[in-house]
Amino acid sequence: EILPVFNKIDLPAADPQKAKQEVEDIIGLPALDAPEISAKMGINIDAVLEDIVKNVPPPAGDVNAPLKALIDRTMPLSAMAMEKVGDRYVHPAQRDFSHLRYAMICGCGFPNSEHNFEAMELQFRMMFGQDALILSVPESPLFNIPDAAAVTVPFLEVVRQAGREYAESGEISAETRARLAVPMIPQEVYAQAVNGGPQG
Repeated sequence: EILPVFNKIDLPAADPQKAKQEVEDIIGLPALDAPEISAKMGINIDAVLEDIVKNVPPPAGDVNAPLKALIDRTMPLSAMAMEKVGDRYVHPAQRDFSHLRYAMICGCGFPNSEHNFEAMELQFRMMFGQDALILSVPESPLFNIPDAAAVTVPFLEVVRQAGREYAESGEISAETRARLAVPMIPQEVYAQAVNGGPQG
């Protein structure tokens, strides 16, 4: 379900009626009754919420089923306005979040972390600070293989231990970090299995 919303009506050059007609003519999406808002000024935001409630069907499924994925939006933590910090502009936080600790656990299908997580780590630290916890987990497809439980279950326990340490002190012990750095299975064995067996 696609619900158009026409933002920035507070700008002097705004022409929401023209924009609506263009959406209908070019995209073919009904737009003439779409909300006209200014997120910056907080104008007509209630109309967007009402539009969602009225026109977006509720999700189907079993509410008692296990959680499959959790999507957390971070942008509402920041204000729409910008301010200059050093040589770049940022969206300042709407509240003081300095008491919070941030952690990212990310996995990939490669046998090691090198040259696979750097871009994600840089973005995460720009958003949440240099003290944020980042745990990169290579060989993560193993978690989907029941027969690999002998190596995945102990590794997950180490990840949980790291989480407990970080929650309590804001740090992870050298011993736990060393255990996290050990691949679940040897890198060569993992790569060979992913590639379908021994390669000529």
